[in-house]
Amino acid sequence: MNFAPVIAAQWPEPAENEKNIAWVRDYWAALHEYSAPGGYINFQDADDQSRIEDTLGSNYPRLAGLKAKYDPDNFFHINQNIKPAAPAAGGVPSPAPVVLLTPPPADSAPADAAPPQASPPEAAPTA
Repeated sequence: MNFAPVIAAQWPEPAENEKNIAWVRDYWAALHEYSAPGGYINFQDADDQSRIEDTLGSNYPRLAGLKAKYDPDNFFHINQNIKPAAPAAGGVPSPAPVVLLTPPPADSAPADAAPPQASPPEAAPTA
């Protein structure tokens, strides 16, 4: 029987990082032989990228083929990334990135312009 353990560790003192990270990694190593290959994909982090193929099992080649067809440049590569398979004929090339420029507000002045002159406050109405 295999298990899918989740190890969540935190501690208040940054000075204890090295010691605690080592403990978590040792704990993972001790449990690993009793664990199912891969794991629950939404629990995986950047450290687990090497486990993606095990997690997806026999679905991985099919998903990598789809990735090669629809995202050959690996534009969508964050989180649990499926790397594209070798380029497939008939793939859909990714468009060039779009650079969005924000025009300056219409009422803005050039940097070298003189500051506007303050106008005197209006007199308050009298009753």
